[in-house]
Amino acid sequence: MVFVTGGTGLLGAHLLYYLSRAGYKILALKRKTSSIVEVERTFDLLVNIHSENGTPANQLLKNIEWIDGDILDIFSLEDAFSNNIDQVYHCAGFVSYDSIHKEKLLDINVQGTANIVNACLEHNIKKLGFVSSIAALSRTKNGEAINESNDWKESPLNTNYAISKYNGELEVWRGAAEGLDTVIINPSVIIGFGNWTNSSNIIIQKAWEEFRFYTEGLNGFVDARDVAKCMIQLMESEIVNERFIITEGNYTTKYILQSFAEHLHKQKPTIKVNKLIAEFGWRMIAIRDYFKGSNSIFTKEAARAAFYKSSYSNEKVTSAIKYQFTPMPQTIREVSQGLLNYQDQWEEIRASAKVKSSG
Repeated sequence: MVFVTGGTGLLGAHLLYYLSRAGYKILALKRKTSSIVEVERTFDLLVNIHSENGTPANQLLKNIEWIDGDILDIFSLEDAFSNNIDQVYHCAGFVSYDSIHKEKLLDINVQGTANIVNACLEHNIKKLGFVSSIAALSRTKNGEAINESNDWKESPLNTNYAISKYNGELEVWRGAAEGLDTVIINPSVIIGFGNWTNSSNIIIQKAWEEFRFYTEGLNGFVDARDVAKCMIQLMESEIVNERFIITEGNYTTKYILQSFAEHLHKQKPTIKVNKLIAEFGWRMIAIRDYFKGSNSIFTKEAARAAFYKSSYSNEKVTSAIKYQFTPMPQTIREVSQGLLNYQDQWEEIRASAKVKSSG
């Protein structure tokens, strides 16, 4: 049996799908307040939209046993690990580029990971797969592609999220030093079927809302299906105590936004934002949020990150497991089709998210 944390998230849902298709029996951790509706929808999309024909989604879902708990609750982890678990896929994490979430980022991404590592060591788990991020890798000075040898460097440009993921990695390396076989993956920006109101999929929501602005920032992007498949192959391999960047290619934010807008039959963003406007913008939004008691995704860290030009290499993982990534244009086309097919349900989710953010 394999144990999966973060199964209700974007990547976690895809991972559960491919683990189930491969015949694994799965124990998946979720918070009591979390819903598995998005997981069920993701399974349905993967079966029908992507022509992943074969076993029906409802049959695949039966391979998953859900358990309520939290990676910060040691007692709930003890309950989970008391089952006959062989491998652990640790996908649970928190993403935020708002400084008010600094402590939460450290709690979930560092202490939560430490709890998972400790439980793996105590219960003699055969292998741990940890989902980190390209944020935990240092950027290069001369613009060359970043690879796994780019170790962390202290910098005022490091976001609180990046710091938390780097320190989470240190906990995994500690586990490796104590005898735990591990694999770390560093995915780039993940795009996939799922909730289009949060996580990295927020860029799809912006395209849907005909967001008018764009930057020329450059980043790595990857299909959620590829991240899940790569992780499973690495966990099934003899490879241990190594890290792998998981990315398909490097694209500008402008390209991603405009491509989604095109496939969603929306107007493309046409106004280029420069750094001066962005610096002014996040300050004005911060003042607005202060008086309204709300929070925006356009924070100081997010505004500055939008201008980073970072490219990433997937040479190591393609060499190690001979993996061929889904081209991002195909990903955008298929994910857009999934959104259009579930348009009514997605609009309900988006409306609910807006109510929660304003409430």
